[in-house]
Amino acid sequence: MLTGLYEDRKHLERLIDAVFGFEEVLIREAGKRGVDAIAFLDDWEMQNGLMISPSLWRTVFKPHYQHQFDLVHGSGMFVYFHSCGFIYDILPDFIEIGVDVMNISQPNLYDIPRLGKNFGGTVCFCCPVSYQTTSISGTPQDIERYIDLLFEHLGGFNGGLIGYAEEYHTIGMSEENFQACVRGFRKLVYPL
Repeated sequence: MLTGLYEDRKHLERLIDAVFGFEEVLIREAGKRGVDAIAFLDDWEMQNGLMISPSLWRTVFKPHYQHQFDLVHGSGMFVYFHSCGFIYDILPDFIEIGVDVMNISQPNLYDIPRLGKNFGGTVCFCCPVSYQTTSISGTPQDIERYIDLLFEHLGGFNGGLIGYAEEYHTIGMSEENFQACVRGFRKLVYPL
């Protein structure tokens, strides 16, 4: 697909139209059934940037997402967009075209104060404690400090943060650290 963007875009765009068109059928059906939100799980990035240039993404894919997000909102639903990796370069585009909740599942890749300064209040962030760093190798106190950092910079915008705990025992997360993640986010909702 990536080479097709450069070598045979005309044929690739037929495939892109088919995939997005199929998804639009699903969005319409979900809208008839009282669904609250549509989750998009399209990772566009790696650890340090996008898989394609931001300008190419904007030219080829952004209009398709705009159409889908308009369809979601027109059906009274919210847009939830999942993103592993570093999506910073096109985050303003996603906000512009209507993402309501941006799931940055690797917050350790971001400068959290900068993220909050530049985008706080424009989108709701949904993120765990980093499963590449703090929740695996940190102490329960490190986890608590990290949650405080997320809340301070992303959660002060009337619904700006949804925190969640992910179970990653298979990659080294201890039960103690998992419980620390649960407690840390729970205390923000239900102070101890």
